[in-house]
Amino acid sequence: PRLFANVGPKDPVGIPDGIKVDTDGRVYVGAADGVQVFSPGGKMVGQFVLGAQCSNLCFGGEDNNMLFAGCGDTLWGVQLKTTGAYKASKDQAFAVPGGGYGPWIVMSVVVLGTF
Repeated sequence: PRLFANVGPKDPVGIPDGIKVDTDGRVYVGAADGVQVFSPGGKMVGQFVLGAQCSNLCFGGEDNNMLFAGCGDTLWGVQLKTTGAYKASKDQAFAVPGGGYGPWIVMSVVVLGTF
């Protein structure tokens, strides 16, 4: 085993919670201040500072090129030039074990723009 990236409470702001990969191999990690983006080699190459702990994230949208991040009481979305490495079917989207949908309430959805 080898260390991929060091995500800790100092620099960059850490506390990872949620991880997704795009088709270019970049790794998106939910962190204390939003979403951190790492190259396939483990170097931090960008971040979306959202001002709150990102508790989870996923790719979605019709073309699977929207990254959604749940941070506090807000669901953020950003359209990317890449797509998620895995696309869930409609039956899998938001499903929870035992059927039904998640117990969360989304207070607002903010689309950041195209990057």
